Amino acid sequence: MAFIDNVSRLLKALARPVKAEPVFFVLAILMMIQQPIEWLCYENDDVLLQILFFLQGVVVEAGVAYIATSIVYLCRSKWVKALLYVFFFMLMVVTLFLEMNFKMNISQQTLTVMCETNPKETGEFFDTYLLSTDSLWTYGIDLAAIAIIILCEWKRKAIKRLMKRYLFRSGVWDTVVGSIAGAAMLYAVVCQVFLLLCGNTEKQYAWSRLFPHDSMDMYIQTLHGINSLRCSAYDQQRAIDVAREVYKTHSAVAYEDPLTVIYILGESYNKHHASIYGYTLPTTPNMMKEKEAGNLYVFNDVISHENYTSTTEKNTFSLNSIGDGESWFDFPSFVTVFKHSGYDVWMWDMQRTFMAKRLYTITVNDFLYNDDMMRLSYTKCNEKSFGYDGGLVDNFFKEKLTAKHNLVVLHFIGQHVAYKQRCPKGCAKFKAEDIVRDEPYAGNNVRKVIAEYDNAIHYNDAVMKQIFDHFRNENAVLVYTSDHGEEVYDYRAYSGRKVSHSPTSMEMKYQNQVPFVVWCSDTYKEKHPDIVRHIEQSLDRKSMTDVVGHMLLALGGVKSPYYNPRHDITSPEYKPSTRKVYGRAVYDDVMEASSGK
Repeated sequence: MAFIDNVSRLLKALARPVKAEPVFFVLAILMMIQQPIEWLCYENDDVLLQILFFLQGVVVEAGVAYIATSIVYLCRSKWVKALLYVFFFMLMVVTLFLEMNFKMNISQQTLTVMCETNPKETGEFFDTYLLSTDSLWTYGIDLAAIAIIILCEWKRKAIKRLMKRYLFRSGVWDTVVGSIAGAAMLYAVVCQVFLLLCGNTEKQYAWSRLFPHDSMDMYIQTLHGINSLRCSAYDQQRAIDVAREVYKTHSAVAYEDPLTVIYILGESYNKHHASIYGYTLPTTPNMMKEKEAGNLYVFNDVISHENYTSTTEKNTFSLNSIGDGESWFDFPSFVTVFKHSGYDVWMWDMQRTFMAKRLYTITVNDFLYNDDMMRLSYTKCNEKSFGYDGGLVDNFFKEKLTAKHNLVVLHFIGQHVAYKQRCPKGCAKFKAEDIVRDEPYAGNNVRKVIAEYDNAIHYNDAVMKQIFDHFRNENAVLVYTSDHGEEVYDYRAYSGRKVSHSPTSMEMKYQNQVPFVVWCSDTYKEKHPDIVRHIEQSLDRKSMTDVVGHMLLALGGVKSPYYNPRHDITSPEYKPSTRKVYGRAVYDDVMEASSGK
């Protein structure tokens, strides 16, 4: 009986802040509800899970509002209440402005851009957006919110009397309100504590799988963005420290003969639109020719663990293994090891300046082009921007490679987003009428988009020919893969990259399966017959792009303690790790379950 009485008193105590400040509590929730509602409006294949995460977001939001309401109740100060009103109102103002003008929310990206924006850019920003139509709509909503707050606070006592008369007459309401408020507060505290305990981006990414930040209110999103800056700073510093450690180890090149190793990272490459992988249109004639001549080796079962650039790029450069639970920032970049071993390293990157204010560019550049990383890892990097990948390659060919051993890293723009813009007009080969599809959604506009994508792959193949021809008479070996795939109306009325919370086999087929090829010049084949034989024997092995660095070290004859033959797909000692994608699904299990249906 005493226990029940104690619980009853506790619930009544928990209900008091809401009963004392019902207006503030409700308005705080309404000012934060925008983001959870937007989450509910997203297109999602798993509607049930989407609703569950929406409800979770609302619970966390109610908990945050309750904590603020309790502060107001305990302080009993009009100034404290006013400051909290201003806090929630400003979050609402910023969120509405970002959503209306840019379709963005408060995040690491927006906070980073704000920190990096200079006064001139700030002035240009206000000139452009201060009086835009979308901004004016935002101001209208803001003024309406102010009016509602003032009106409700003016009538606060009357509202409280009405609520007391109709809602709080029975003690049952104390139990209900206290239980809900207490549970919501506890859940909100757990959510925030777990978030603040995340010390690096991978831990925060794991947090986001439990609490998708897009489904959370703007307060949690702001907290997430601020913590992201802290985590990114840790990742970057850790990566720099690990790069410095490389120079305390012994690395050397086993080959005396001059050698050039080329690594090309493509972009958004759907391998099922490449004729070297069986596509019906001749999108890769030059690679087909090299394959038939015995110089190109096509791997059949390589995947990317994610479907966006920043994460895959950092992992493909680092010598970690995701399948073994290793983080990219705990292992050095293979380019650093090549440089330390005596190679000249040339880094020509189409995406270094591509959408420079976007998060995926900022986070990758913080890693790849930090001053310390550049000193430790590269001989020279490109300084210019180019409209097409061919321009990047032409610019690199102007460089004089005077060292005996050279590593050339090329990062293409590939088939990124605007497919039509990834192929010069004079190089387009395919038209909508060349695309033979009979699905109901595959009308002329859809077939036109597919043709534009296929033209981008065809142009990519032409750029590859430039590189093959340039190094054909040298001792050279080349590895080409892509950061991820891309859906292009392959099995549903959708183009781009998105996956459900539980990725399906079809989603992974087109968004995670990537091309992976090795090209060897005749001279390389002649000088390294054992390596070529190992390549031929490994074409059907399962792998992920995060371990490609170990293969490159072997192809380049680099002897280093960081090389692990277990991760080198061409090594007789190779052992495939678990292929986990998006940090939550085992790729081979999903594909096997699908094939058994």
